[in-house]
Amino acid sequence: MHKTGRGYRQNGDHGRTGIACAALCIIAILMTSLAGAQGQAEMGQSIYTRHCARCHGADGRGGPMASMLSVPPRNLTDRAYMQARTEEQLFEVIKHGGSALGVSATMPGFGQQLSDEQIWDTVAFIRTLPGAASTARSQPEGAAPGDTPTGDLRIQRLSVSIWPEYDDPRVLVILRGELAPQSPLPTRIRIPLPKGAELLGAGMISPQNQLLNHPHERLEGDTSDTLVLTVPIHRFFAEWYYDPFGEREPARQFTYPFALPYAMAQLDVDILQPDAATDFRITPAPMREDIDTRGGKHHLFSYRDLQPDAVQTFEVAYVKTTDAPSITKSQAMSGDLPPGHPQVSGLSRSTKTWVAFAMVAGFAVIFAGGVLVFRNKQLAPATVPSTMPAFSASQAAIATGQGKTPETGVEADQPEKTAEMGVEADQPEKTAEMGVEAPNYCSNCGRQLQATYIFCPGCGRSLQA
Repeated sequence: MHKTGRGYRQNGDHGRTGIACAALCIIAILMTSLAGAQGQAEMGQSIYTRHCARCHGADGRGGPMASMLSVPPRNLTDRAYMQARTEEQLFEVIKHGGSALGVSATMPGFGQQLSDEQIWDTVAFIRTLPGAASTARSQPEGAAPGDTPTGDLRIQRLSVSIWPEYDDPRVLVILRGELAPQSPLPTRIRIPLPKGAELLGAGMISPQNQLLNHPHERLEGDTSDTLVLTVPIHRFFAEWYYDPFGEREPARQFTYPFALPYAMAQLDVDILQPDAATDFRITPAPMREDIDTRGGKHHLFSYRDLQPDAVQTFEVAYVKTTDAPSITKSQAMSGDLPPGHPQVSGLSRSTKTWVAFAMVAGFAVIFAGGVLVFRNKQLAPATVPSTMPAFSASQAAIATGQGKTPETGVEADQPEKTAEMGVEADQPEKTAEMGVEAPNYCSNCGRQLQATYIFCPGCGRSLQA
C-alpha cells in the first residue's frame, strides 16, 4: 500500500485502466454474441451447400432428393411463408428438426452436427435467397417457437358442439376449426378450457378428414385453463368433457361462455338436447333447429365476422330424472356413433329427405329414358340406311360361299375374286344377314369402298341401291 499521494494516484490509475479493459471485454463479448445471433451469410453458404442443398436445392426451390421424400421440403423462396418466419424459428427448426415447430419430421435436426454459430450463419444465408427476407417480428421474450401474434391469426370457420350428457354424464365440447388461407404456418392456437376439464384429444385434421393428435400443452390458470395447440396445417380440432352440474338434481342448468383471442369469419354453435330431457330451454333462443336421423334435436346458432375476444354466452336449462347419457360409452368407443355426430358422415333428417327425393327423381328419369330408347328401337325400320350400299341376293350368296356370280359364272368354291364383291369365293365372309360389314369394291372400277360412300371416289358411279 502506497502512503504517498503519488502512490494513491498511481493505484487509482491502475483501477481506472482495469475498469476500461473490463468494459472493452464486455463490449467485445456482446458484439461477438450479436454477430453470432445475426450470423454471417458468407460462412453460412458453404454450410447450406454441404447440409441443405440436396433437399432444398442450391436456390432454395428444391434439390435432387426432393422428389424422393414423402413430404416435399419447404420452398425457401416462398415469400409469404418465409416473411412470416422469425430468425428464432428458423434457428429452432434447423437445430432440432421439423418436430420442433410441429411440422414434418422429415426435416432432421442438425444440433449434433453444427454449432449454434454455424446454424445462425446458415439462417443468415437463407435470408439472402430470393423471397426469403424476413418481415416477421422477433419472438417476444418467453414466447414459444411457432407462436403467432393474435392480431396476425384469423379463424376462417369454427364449429363448436356443446352436447350435455351425450355419452357421459358431463358436457362434451367438440371444436372443429379452419384457419384463414393466409395464416402463417406452423402456428400455435390458444383455446380456453373450463377449469377441471378432461381433455380427450387435440391436433390437426388431415386432408382425408382424419383426427390426428398433435403436440399441445395445457397452461393452468386461476379460473380457467388454456390449451396451446401447435398446428402445421390449417384445420384443427379439440375435444373435452367438463362437469358444470355439481349435485345431480332433476332440474339442471349451466352457462357456457365461449370466446377466442382471434378474429373469426364464421362461428357455428350446435347445442344438442339430451334424449331424456324435458322443458329444455336455451338463452339466447336458437336461430334454427334440426333433427338428426337418430332423433336428436340440435339447437343451432351462426355468427359472422367476430372480433377477437368476442364472447358468446349460452345458458342451458332442462329437467332430467335419470343420469343415463343419450348413448353408451361402448357405442362411442366402437365408433358406432349415431348420425349427426361430427365424426360421422350421417345426414340430418331434413337433408336425408332431399337426398331421397333426388334419388327417386333420378330413377324416374332413367326409367323414362329407357322406355323411349326401347320404343325407338321397336319403331326403327329394318332396312339398311340409304347411305349404305345394300347387298343383293346374289352378293349374299357369294359372300356365304354358295352359287355362281351372275356376271362371270365363277364357281363359289374357286379361290377367285368376284367382279362385284372382290371376295375370295372359298372364304365364307360375313353376310348381310348377320349385319356385319364385309370388304366391298366398286363393280365398275374395282376401287375399295367404305360403307358411308354414296358415290365411288374412283369413277363417280352412284352406289345407291
